[in-house]
Amino acid sequence: MNPTWTDLEHLRIRCHGDTERMKRYIMMFLQGTPSLFEALRSQLDLGDLEGLSRTAHGLKPQAEYMGAFRLREELQAVEQAAASGDRAASASALGACAKTHADVLRELEDALAVL
Repeated sequence: MNPTWTDLEHLRIRCHGDTERMKRYIMMFLQGTPSLFEALRSQLDLGDLEGLSRTAHGLKPQAEYMGAFRLREELQAVEQAAASGDRAASASALGACAKTHADVLRELEDALAVL
């Protein structure tokens, strides 16, 4: 496996090389973040840019912990666009972010098979 969306070595270091711990954190990310992305979409649809900004902000540490640095950067873009009140920019940033999130999920699912 050649990771493109995540840096599993970053996660390994954070978990002090504990593979079981890595698996637990990956599972938590796989199970928890899809509903948070649904919340992001809902907030955008409802025009709740303040909520969108807060939710995106709250997801950044999770992405960073997984070594999903591009996802973290895209969440930052969503947060900033929403905080500035720009709904169109928020929608665009969230679209890119959601695609990256899907790629990260696929990569982490594959990682679980080889850990």
